[in-house]
Amino acid sequence: MKKLFFIAALIVTGSVAAQDITTDFAMAVKAGDMDQAKSFITEESVNECHDLTRKQVSMMVFILSTGNDELLKYAVEEKNADVNIQCGKYTPLSWAAKNGSAETVAYLLQQGADKSIATKGKTAMDWAQYYKRNEIIAMLD
Repeated sequence: MKKLFFIAALIVTGSVAAQDITTDFAMAVKAGDMDQAKSFITEESVNECHDLTRKQVSMMVFILSTGNDELLKYAVEEKNADVNIQCGKYTPLSWAAKNGSAETVAYLLQQGADKSIATKGKTAMDWAQYYKRNEIIAMLD
């Protein structure tokens, strides 16, 4: 019984710690504290899937959701982020295509993003077409 309780405590503690990192990272970005935000982006964390509100996301998609180009370039160029990481519904490229960031799509393609990767059956092109992102469609074509 003690062993079962100990394992359950470890699972809960690990889940809380992972969530705290995401929350702290988001708070640092929101506060504009790029040094603090960068401290959460490690070669390990940037290339892992993370639980965020019961969904799997990559640190790359989380960074893209902030809209912060400085953090994106830091993750890719300084921390060797995998521009093709697949977690949950999105690759970084599919997230950028869905959200209409042509500059980000161009950057990711320059960094080696593979436009043919499909997650949950959808490629970056599928997202761009669904949301009628014509500039991005032209880039991905």
